[in-house]
Amino acid sequence: MNPRLSVVVITPDTYATVSRTVQALHRQRNRGELEILLCVRTRADAEPAPTLWRDFHAVHILEIGPVRVIAEAKASATRQASAPLGVFAGEHSFPAEGWAEALIERHRESHAAVGPVLVNPNDRMAISWANFLIEYGPWMAPCEGGLRTHLPGNNSCYKRDILISFGDRLGHARILL
Repeated sequence: MNPRLSVVVITPDTYATVSRTVQALHRQRNRGELEILLCVRTRADAEPAPTLWRDFHAVHILEIGPVRVIAEAKASATRQASAPLGVFAGEHSFPAEGWAEALIERHRESHAAVGPVLVNPNDRMAISWANFLIEYGPWMAPCEGGLRTHLPGNNSCYKRDILISFGDRLGHARILL
């Protein structure tokens, strides 16, 4: 059985930087349907496999070298993913319980991409709010669901076959920047 959702997690340094994100993914009720693609500079940066990894459908460690262009790392991981849906999760995103199920459910419709409702995880700092509003204001909770002409590149879920159809141009596609 294949996973239903591939989650690309890129760390600029070590697993410790993205451990909170992976823990949030582990809290998903359907974690057994999730394939995690952990992108690290070297395998040593992944540290020993945490015991929580065994609860996912699969965890793949992808050695990508130093991250110079994040979009190229996302494109490489997307090509190696095996689920029909893919999402990019950053070191600063902590999906709420039910997030993965909701994305998968909305993809039963004909959407090429599905975006989440977002909250600021660092809501005590003014600079965090400024950045959050600039980057994610249109998708800030509470926001109404519905069709959009633009979604955030990170945290949104894409049909993998559509991403793969970009071919060699995928690493330069605006959705991955």
